[in-house]
Amino acid sequence: MKQINLRLTEEEFLGVEQIAKILNQSVPSLLKELSLKELTYIRKKIALDLYSQKKMGFKRAWKISGLSFYEFQQAVISAGIEPNVPEAMVDEMINLALNLQKEDIFPNGIIRERSSDDNKNSINDD
Repeated sequence: MKQINLRLTEEEFLGVEQIAKILNQSVPSLLKELSLKELTYIRKKIALDLYSQKKMGFKRAWKISGLSFYEFQQAVISAGIEPNVPEAMVDEMINLALNLQKEDIFPNGIIRERSSDDNKNSINDD
C-alpha cells in the first residue's frame, strides 16, 4: 500500500473538514473517495477521447478506462463513437462475405431433420 501526502491551504482544509463532518467521514477518507471517483471519470474520458480520435484501439482504450468490457462497450455506444476498423480490414471482410459459397459454410451439405409433421404425412401417404 502506498501513502500520499498533500498540502491544503487553511481555507481548503476547512472546506473539506466541514463536508467530512456532514458526511460523518474523516478528512483523509473523504479525500481518497473523491480522488478515486474523479480518477475513474478522467480515465474513462481519456480512453474514450483517444479511441474516438483513432489514437488507440478498442482493447487498449478499454484497459485504460478501468471499466469492465461491457461497461466500456456501452460507454462507446452511448458516446456515439464509430468502431475503429481500418478500411483495408472492412474491404477484406466484405470481399470474403461476397465470395462466400454455401459449400464453405456447409461442407457436408444441408441436412434437413424430419419434423413430426413430416412423419404424419408419410404415415398418411401409405
